Amino acid sequence: MPSMPSLLASAMERWSLPCAVTGIEDPSPGFRRVHFDCGALRGHAWDPCQAIAFRVAPTMFRHYTPEVLDTVSGTMSVLFQLHSAGPPAERHSPGERWLDGLKEGDTVPVTRPAATRAFRMRPVERFTGVGDASTAGLWRAFQVRAASPEAVTGLVEVPAADTAFVSALLPGFTVLPAGAEPGAALLAVLDRGAWERAHRGGHVYLSGHGQTIQQVRRLVLDRFGVPRTAVSTQPYWATGKTGL
Repeated sequence: MPSMPSLLASAMERWSLPCAVTGIEDPSPGFRRVHFDCGALRGHAWDPCQAIAFRVAPTMFRHYTPEVLDTVSGTMSVLFQLHSAGPPAERHSPGERWLDGLKEGDTVPVTRPAATRAFRMRPVERFTGVGDASTAGLWRAFQVRAASPEAVTGLVEVPAADTAFVSALLPGFTVLPAGAEPGAALLAVLDRGAWERAHRGGHVYLSGHGQTIQQVRRLVLDRFGVPRTAVSTQPYWATGKTGL
């Protein structure tokens, strides 16, 4: 979500839900997990594709996908990717500066979780996910909600320092060390037959870097013969654009 006038941002924030920060952990150099207590989410109909938004600056909101949302207790966790792995003083992203300022005990407004009509968890038995580090929480959410974690498989590229963590987080996924160019590692292994090992039927979800998922979608449809109706896409970020 890009910037907006501060008056509109304030109005949007007033309609948000108060959530208390109950814990913060850094499980890997490129990730931070934040736990929230959001009582207003008790009874919410959660879908893994739903996103929430935080006001990270006076005129900016940023979307994130809950990793887990317990609709009985109203608690949730969000796995944030840290694009700048250095110390907080070196971070340039408004979202990461906001994240560095969070403390246990803070109360922050969060928009109600919502998904687009085209990107939702389908009523099928198996799921295949393809993406990058920004989608790790999304695929974890699928594994939590699916009939069994084994029903969700796929391919994901992440910074080399985070491969061990993501491999443990996402059993059944092939986890690749990302290269300098977004999507290069994914496209290289797809060329070498990785799709047949990753895709075990069901619906295909492509998310993360916009330009990469466009290329992967063409491969999935044209080379691997997956029907168009069995593929859903949702870019989280794109080269040359801010705040998707």
